[in-house]
Amino acid sequence: YDGLVSVRRDIESYYQLFETTKKIIEPNALLIVDRTDKIFFPKYDVVVFLLDYTIFPRLKSIIGERPIYYVSALPDRDIDYINRVKLKELKLKFADQKIIDQDYRLFRLVKI
Repeated sequence: YDGLVSVRRDIESYYQLFETTKKIIEPNALLIVDRTDKIFFPKYDVVVFLLDYTIFPRLKSIIGERPIYYVSALPDRDIDYINRVKLKELKLKFADQKIIDQDYRLFRLVKI
């Protein structure tokens, strides 16, 4: 998995992920990511999530000032759990799902 062919394939998929995402989101968007921060920074401001729910009260305070999206490879059950259990108490949710590629989806963080 560390060979040149594999690394090249990964880098090409990162460029494709960036280009596809860039066509969907606004230039001033803030991106919540798990491990894809290197793909989007420095073009976009990024916040690394990795299931650290303490980021959401701070993000809630800037919703409306700029668009906030979550780039995720998590399955539906995990997104549903985050929405029902973790974000609902803050009156937030991940919505407006857009499929980026076979692994990643894009959700907008919105107030409910």
